[in-house]
Amino acid sequence: MRRIDCPAVDCGHLHAASDEQLMQSVVRHVHEAHPEMSFRSHDAELLVHSGAYDDTEHTARKKQSLADLADVAGRASTGY
Repeated sequence: MRRIDCPAVDCGHLHAASDEQLMQSVVRHVHEAHPEMSFRSHDAELLVHSGAYDDTEHTARKKQSLADLADVAGRASTGY
């Protein structure tokens, strides 16, 4: 599974089985959710090639962020 953040600020992310499907999803999403954006298929291709990542990377980053947060909370509760 491939994933990418929406180019609009604070919108979320999109995911698809392949980069090709992700490009199609990006174009469709931007046209439907952000019609004010001037966005073409070529823009989607550039965005996916520069910013798409495997879903497993996202899961690993999320787990690490949660572990870091737990570590900080643990140190804060002990005064360190």
